[in-house]
Amino acid sequence: MTWLIDCGLIYKINRVTKPDRPLMAYQDFNAFKLFVLDVGLLGAMSELDIKSLLEGNKLFEEFKGALTEQYVLQQLITSRKICD
Repeated sequence: MTWLIDCGLIYKINRVTKPDRPLMAYQDFNAFKLFVLDVGLLGAMSELDIKSLLEGNKLFEEFKGALTEQYVLQQLITSRKICD
């Protein structure tokens, strides 16, 4: 897993115990989520039918949280790179 993180293919995001500033001070290093590089890759890896996305069937209802988290992470990483 470490080599995927080092190559920039996945992101390891630690859970926080409290949503307060500075966020880094509240990281829980024992719990984390892994995210792929791009929301498009997540969609391709899931093999979710495009019809499911457009019509919003039961499978999409359960998967849209993961897609949303992936999208938000991408936006945060992109905005951080622009601001740096």
